[in-house]
Amino acid sequence: MPWPLFYKELYELYPDAKFILTYRNPDSWIKSVIKYFASIRIPLHKEIYKVPCAEGYEEVYLNFYKNLNNQIIEFFSDKDNFIQLETGTDFNYNKIYSFLEIDEIPQKVFPNSRKNIQYLSKYKIYRDIRSYYINHKKGY
Repeated sequence: MPWPLFYKELYELYPDAKFILTYRNPDSWIKSVIKYFASIRIPLHKEIYKVPCAEGYEEVYLNFYKNLNNQIIEFFSDKDNFIQLETGTDFNYNKIYSFLEIDEIPQKVFPNSRKNIQYLSKYKIYRDIRSYYINHKKGY
């Protein structure tokens, strides 16, 4: 954030640029958001989602995420310089390099996103304590 919010402005500035929407399954996305942000009160998120934090407002975040992705897809539906890639499904060198018109496609495995295993984040008490500490420290 906030780059996905400026797709129209970016297109107006750079109409010949290539645009790649990286999409994530909404259920997987919201789990990650809650795990990472929990109840941390991030001013930019509050401005975007119109709620104080992610945890407890999952439906608001999910609806925004789905609607924004749909708006982006609709906006680019008649444009040739757009591609949508879903994480864990179709991220690969062939698809990206073909879209970018790059001839030399690497013959190695496409790197996977970091596997950020936060064992404690699955416990609400840990998320609450971490959120309280960060909110207090940042003055949110």
